[in-house]
Amino acid sequence: MKKILLTFSVVVFFVACDNANKSVSNENVAKSVNSSISSNNYTSDKTSTSFQVDLVTSPAEPKAGEPVQLTFFIRNSKGELVKNLQIVHEKKMHLLIVSEDLQEFYHIHPQQNSDGKLEVSHVFPYGGNYRIFADFTPEGASQVIDQKTLNVKGPERKTEKLVPDEKLEKEVENIKVILKIDSEELIANKELTLGFDVLDSKSGKPVTNLEKYLGELAHFVVISEDLRDFVHVHPMSEDDSSMKRTDHDEHSGGDNGHSHHHGAGNKKTKAMVYAHLRFPRAGIYKLWAEFKREGKVIIFPFVLKVN
Repeated sequence: MKKILLTFSVVVFFVACDNANKSVSNENVAKSVNSSISSNNYTSDKTSTSFQVDLVTSPAEPKAGEPVQLTFFIRNSKGELVKNLQIVHEKKMHLLIVSEDLQEFYHIHPQQNSDGKLEVSHVFPYGGNYRIFADFTPEGASQVIDQKTLNVKGPERKTEKLVPDEKLEKEVENIKVILKIDSEELIANKELTLGFDVLDSKSGKPVTNLEKYLGELAHFVVISEDLRDFVHVHPMSEDDSSMKRTDHDEHSGGDNGHSHHHGAGNKKTKAMVYAHLRFPRAGIYKLWAEFKREGKVIIFPFVLKVN
């Protein structure tokens, strides 16, 4: 079976806040895309960094509907293979894969072999370009985000344009999630508190049996429409939140059904999950909220406009 080795440098990094409400930063990783290069079915944005990520695909030209092996090699500035990666949220690498129109989303985790390479198998349902974000943290270093574009051969799905949600309520598998924001509007470069109210669709009551997924009650991934900005956020602790569930808003999304939340009080439940988030630029973003209930991970997508 033919394989292809594609070598590029690590990519894009943007600020997110973890559950301790701390910014993640890395002075060695640039915050803007300087150039891009391509080779066969694969391209990568390139910036100056102390780490380099190589990706091998097998087969060399991935095909829609067929398994493809993705193998990652991480090298330091000396060209040495980096084997020691920190375990962050139970995994050494988080791999976020999206279609270019952000209609498809996959959160998977390569496993590291004894020789240091990280491998995972994935099936792309359609042909076209997919953006791959590899999130990892080498021992003694800060978080690194590597970003690549992979071309998959085969029938392509019709591209769908992102349209900002007018009502920030989503229902999936008998769960309703209402997104509440502590601001009248979303402003770039402003730290915001987002509250996710998780309710049972039938009863309207708070869901109190959420399970931890990768060590947290939820995971949030945000990507800009142009695929340049990527943020991976985890819930903040309950005591850190300035947004409180009140008796008035416990079963509703606000006076007009929209999700902006300005109430205050002191009643909270495990069904209300909070996160700090800072959007790097103005534009349209897609946010995926991942929750786990009864052993199953459920994903709730939101489309947001940031001014």
